[in-house]
Amino acid sequence: MKTLRVLLVSVIFGLSSHFLSAQTSKGESAAQGIVNQAVIGENSHVSGDTVGKIRNATGTAASLVEPAKLLPRAPAKAKPGEAPEVSAALAFDDGTFTRLSAGEVSWASENQVVQVGPDGMLQIGQVSDSVRVRLSATAKGFAAEVLVRIDPLEEDETTHQPVPGKGPWPNAAAHGANWFQSQWFGSFNATKHRWIYHDGLGWLYPSGDTPDNLWLWDRKQNWLWTNRQIYPQLFRHRDQTWLYYMVKVKSQRIFFNYATNQLEFE
Repeated sequence: MKTLRVLLVSVIFGLSSHFLSAQTSKGESAAQGIVNQAVIGENSHVSGDTVGKIRNATGTAASLVEPAKLLPRAPAKAKPGEAPEVSAALAFDDGTFTRLSAGEVSWASENQVVQVGPDGMLQIGQVSDSVRVRLSATAKGFAAEVLVRIDPLEEDETTHQPVPGKGPWPNAAAHGANWFQSQWFGSFNATKHRWIYHDGLGWLYPSGDTPDNLWLWDRKQNWLWTNRQIYPQLFRHRDQTWLYYMVKVKSQRIFFNYATNQLEFE
């Protein structure tokens, strides 16, 4: 009887040892260190910038989360002639978020005085009083809004004349009575608050400090873009259309629309 008990204990101990050995092999675990690859299967990493404004997840940490909302960012206030940046980030349900590029975000403004250029920079026209403008951002199936206060320029009796060697018209020649002649832009009159009166295009509000990147606010066309290499070709922001300014006849401006291959009269 004693011999039988010893035999049973030996069999049970042997089976237990075999079972534990099999479990360790299947789970790839050991007492000295646990290796868990049964569920995760890849490395995960969460990183961010030095100020904690942007967090980014990669690996499994990224694949197991879902986008939750869009986070647009814009300056609280701005003035005509400034070109501050607006941006948006996609927030995920685990608290991480990733900034989107300018090309991934579509912007719309409730006020034509303020538009967002393709480079993600605000283009701001003149206002007589402070106004709060609502900007709408759309990306990745999400939409969100942000408010920007636009303040008018302070009253200034000094005419904003071109500065030699600087600005959109670095070599403009003075012709008297605040009239100037630009080699690439033509003749215009400089006034207060940065408005200019072009001898063909009429009243314009320039936004930009270089002849290679000039935005112009026009009361009818809204925002137009051009530079010294392509003028009188103009890019109209509101419908993403290229125009060619042809001539002004009896106070009526004539443009050629490259999209429709037709003339536009206004």
